[in-house]
Amino acid sequence: MRAWLVLLLFVPFASALVIENAGVGEHPVLYGDLIVYERAGSIYLYDLTEKTESELAKGSNPSLFGYTVAFEAKETDVDLNNDSDKDDTIIQYGNVRNKKFFSTNAAGHNPNVYSDFIVFSTKESELGVDFSNDGDLDDDIVRMYDIDTKEVSNTKTVGDFPAVNKRALIFVTDEKQLGTDLNADGDKLDAILRVYDKENHQVANTKIVASRPVLVAESNDAVFSSEGKLVVFDAVAQQGQLTGIEAINPSIFGDVAVFEHGDNLYGYSLASKRTAKLNVLGSQPSIFENAVAFVSSEKDLGDLNNNGKTDEMIVRYAKAEDLDGDGFLDFVDNCPAVVNVDQVDSNNNGVGDACDKEKSEKKEQKKEEIKVEDKTESNESRNETSQSSEKGVSWYWYLLVVLLLPFAYFVCKFGYRYYKKRQKSFGF
Repeated sequence: MRAWLVLLLFVPFASALVIENAGVGEHPVLYGDLIVYERAGSIYLYDLTEKTESELAKGSNPSLFGYTVAFEAKETDVDLNNDSDKDDTIIQYGNVRNKKFFSTNAAGHNPNVYSDFIVFSTKESELGVDFSNDGDLDDDIVRMYDIDTKEVSNTKTVGDFPAVNKRALIFVTDEKQLGTDLNADGDKLDAILRVYDKENHQVANTKIVASRPVLVAESNDAVFSSEGKLVVFDAVAQQGQLTGIEAINPSIFGDVAVFEHGDNLYGYSLASKRTAKLNVLGSQPSIFENAVAFVSSEKDLGDLNNNGKTDEMIVRYAKAEDLDGDGFLDFVDNCPAVVNVDQVDSNNNGVGDACDKEKSEKKEQKKEEIKVEDKTESNESRNETSQSSEKGVSWYWYLLVVLLLPFAYFVCKFGYRYYKKRQKSFGF
């Protein structure tokens, strides 16, 4: 009993989220009830409603908006952009429902699709033009493809990892490629977030160090990691909120951001500015409405899909509700099973004070139970000793004395005679 109580002290709070598997893969993108991801050089689609998986096309690095998916496809047997070689990586797109796919005929990488536009980056060496006029063809250039007109427009701007919506186009520029210290910190070693104005074709420099940004489709908000910390960025006002929260690979929908930190997933509420630990082992999150897709390693969790292997990466998903009814979705509720409207988290560990208090109280209760049990066992032991003392001499000792009395009489009588006889035989 005591060992079981001790074990309970170290069992963490279980996540309120119900998690399901989609399929083997990485780099998931969630939109509506659909997840696209890559596996072994192909793009796959998982339908959350029908719980079915299907292969879409050969490719990698997918992006999804509505039913439109955009991705990279390496030329192998087919010259996809008709340039008389088969060495390029071409941006392709199509409809995930009818599985009809088309080539943009544009070489590129890291596509992002919104509505009828696909933005991506292309190496100058793939275009054969030194757009940055720095004497080499090593820079990445941000470009855009219009699905309606089938035309490619070139921003002539050095950058990579672009993200677009109807209000903004943002991307990251490597200072080494541009040859300029964009954030004026005395070196040219950073990647800086910049904003492209689609109307006047001007580029604004934010001076914020950034990794791959994610832009909300229907708002101004974007999120990214800056030197390992979460940044929430207004792409129209061009203002960043430095949260100071350690985070990588953030994703955002509405006022909820989900990110990874230390093998776990966390949620961040733009409204309450509070962080919630989801108690989910995962990475590469993608959030849409009340669902999040992510990747878990079987090396951490075992054979998740029961196929006898334990070395695969599994795309999984979870849907959040408001379990305790306090107005905060489980993704951003730092105490999802206890009502805590204030969301106070004094030690900033992603677990609200309400749950920290409850957990502490449970631990103290378990400790008290252990103490009571130990005290009971000790008392029982003392009682046994005490009861033994109170009984005095047991009855069998009296019986033994009674049985030995006749024997003692004969021993004394005949022993004495034998002694006298021996005395005479020795001449005493």
